[in-house]
Amino acid sequence: MRALKKDGINAFRDWIHSLDDDPNAKPPLHLLENEDYSFVIPDSSDLVHGVFTDKFAFATALLPFVQELERLNVNHECWPGIWDAMALLFFDSICPRNPDGTWNPNRVEHYVYDPGFRVRHRHRVYGPVALVRTGGENVLPFFRAQPCVLGDFEEQIGPLQEIAGNPGALQILRALYAKNGQEVHIPGFTNRKKYKGFKRKLPVPGSLRRFTTISQQLKRTYDLAAISLEGYQQLLPTEFNEWLDT
Repeated sequence: MRALKKDGINAFRDWIHSLDDDPNAKPPLHLLENEDYSFVIPDSSDLVHGVFTDKFAFATALLPFVQELERLNVNHECWPGIWDAMALLFFDSICPRNPDGTWNPNRVEHYVYDPGFRVRHRHRVYGPVALVRTGGENVLPFFRAQPCVLGDFEEQIGPLQEIAGNPGALQILRALYAKNGQEVHIPGFTNRKKYKGFKRKLPVPGSLRRFTTISQQLKRTYDLAAISLEGYQQLLPTEFNEWLDT
């Protein structure tokens, strides 16, 4: 596998910005072949281009390559170039398109890795792979979308390590918001609504935003990473009971 060097990352970023003027431009895959812009990771497997339409399948396919690189003890400074090389190689899977087929990119951090904890989950390779690595099939009901879709599920829990990095938390999210444990989430689990006396919409009781709020409160008292599914359920307020019974 090849990783982008600093100049390669900058060239990739510049190309993304250039899509405002030329949304038909082809991804600069030559950056992954040019020694000035990328380098081979010794003893790593070749990562072959492909097109994915399912986020869970996409992240599951890339996870073994990430784990292999970790076993090779790749220097941590190389990882931004690794994530961005993957983003470039699979750009036609992770970037939305307009109805006419032209590129319609979101913010640049969806493709160029930013280590900031508030935005790194938005990277359309790093974010899904990190959650599948932690939660496995527990994130499947929330990943039945194209890899280019960030979605409210990832946006809400991605910056919160006590949830995104906690297998138990992802397990209870599936118990709460997947229909009878199946592979599809319950509609409306991220909803907000307008309540009398409040100027802005608030999360509905038992919703994902309420879960993140409660979890941030609970982590001050409990070691959430060590709590079982049943223990986690017992800590949640009664507003979540209706979701658990769905």
